[in-house]
Amino acid sequence: MRTDDCRVVRDSLLDQALAGVGEGSPPGAVKEHLRHCPGCAKYLEGLRAASGLSRPEPLYTPALRRRTLAAVAKAGAIRPLWLAPLLLPASALSVAVSVVAPVWLLTFLLRPLLGSEWLSLGFAFALTSSTGLAVAGLGLALLTWRRTASSAPAPAGALFPEVHLEVHHE
Repeated sequence: MRTDDCRVVRDSLLDQALAGVGEGSPPGAVKEHLRHCPGCAKYLEGLRAASGLSRPEPLYTPALRRRTLAAVAKAGAIRPLWLAPLLLPASALSVAVSVVAPVWLLTFLLRPLLGSEWLSLGFAFALTSSTGLAVAGLGLALLTWRRTASSAPAPAGALFPEVHLEVHHE
């Protein structure tokens, strides 16, 4: 076969494969050329094998979405009841770490400077609580700033406007 004919046929086969039409039958002139040219027939086999390998199944399909939503609806809400008895000790530990420990440490450090146990305790408590309020206020200010600075409007009650969850029941 002539090299020019092979080049035209191979270009045509490659265009069909890239367009996703490679599995069908090639046009008449190309089919005739493939009967007489083993090199181009081999090229077509390679294209078909490569196109089958390069097209993975999509990770997300509407059928998968329906099955996932059905499984979630069937399972219902999962409530970890074993966690409930741990809430009170965890809360007490949180208070101890965030309030009691700093007040105790500040009282210990301020006692030599202020000369009085009660005065150092009061001053330590005031410092600890004002620091906590300042941190909470700063956190709220940052959340408010982040909410107003985002391009998309945040739904009511959302802390993070860039996270959008959609649930559709079918």
